[in-house]
Amino acid sequence: MALGGAVAFNQAPLIAGTAISKTNDTTFTVNFDGIYRASYTLRTALLSLLGSVRVQVNGVGVGPTAGLILAGVPLSDQVTFQANAGDTVQLVVSGVALTLATGDNATINLDKIQ
Repeated sequence: MALGGAVAFNQAPLIAGTAISKTNDTTFTVNFDGIYRASYTLRTALLSLLGSVRVQVNGVGVGPTAGLILAGVPLSDQVTFQANAGDTVQLVVSGVALTLATGDNATINLDKIQ
């Protein structure tokens, strides 16, 4: 994945309620003002560079950047953030490029917690 590229989540979404919509494979839209939590795991390839990812809301980073410290291991983190109805959420590669493992390599859980 290129630097600045959004991570694709190409699995069929499991959606409960109406607070969050999957806009496309890289973007989610929140439908109500509130506090949200994003929990994610990326399965990296053995030959991946030690890049990092960050949750972005409307193109602006929120919470810490999670960095890969060892290629070939999962990169996981959790971020809580405030968002308004219509805001978009993405997980974006920063630092250097990341190489994800083949197959089901990226999962995300987005929850409205308040």
